[in-house]
Amino acid sequence: MNEVDTDGVFPAPLIEKHFLAEIPESTFRQSNPAAAKAVAKTNKFIRLFQKKQQYNRTQRAKPAHPVCVEFNAAAWLRFDTKPEKPVSLLLVFEDSRGEFAVIADESVVSEERQVMLSGTVCFESIGELKRMSVHCAGTDHTTKIIVDELHVQKIGKANENDKQELNEVQRYLTG
Repeated sequence: MNEVDTDGVFPAPLIEKHFLAEIPESTFRQSNPAAAKAVAKTNKFIRLFQKKQQYNRTQRAKPAHPVCVEFNAAAWLRFDTKPEKPVSLLLVFEDSRGEFAVIADESVVSEERQVMLSGTVCFESIGELKRMSVHCAGTDHTTKIIVDELHVQKIGKANENDKQELNEVQRYLTG
């Protein structure tokens, strides 16, 4: 398994890659539905007691702060011809800055023309993640890729963000 830090993020258009699958929004959006509902209910309750503020056109929206998100990714791939170079498993994501790719794992394809790639990636997202997909890099455009297994799971730090958000709401209420 390959551990990749946030320095391994590249602009996606610069990388020649083969699309494997789109990641469902439920995988990369709010990871804890109960926490999301609790925050939404609390925010609705708080708005009942807040004074309505007039929007000032001279005020600018604050830029979103970077949020570190972490994913496990694994794929079992087969190829019609053995690639000459090592192949990479990429997670491609789009946030408010644009589209970026991060390498989850890289390996040489076996003589049986198959490879298991897996790794944990961590990257900073600014704003909400708009979409994510899985790609394979390191093959030419004529290579056919068969995806036998593919798994992507959000882990770790996303839950910390949920807890932090709930703690802020609780502090406000007990304030």
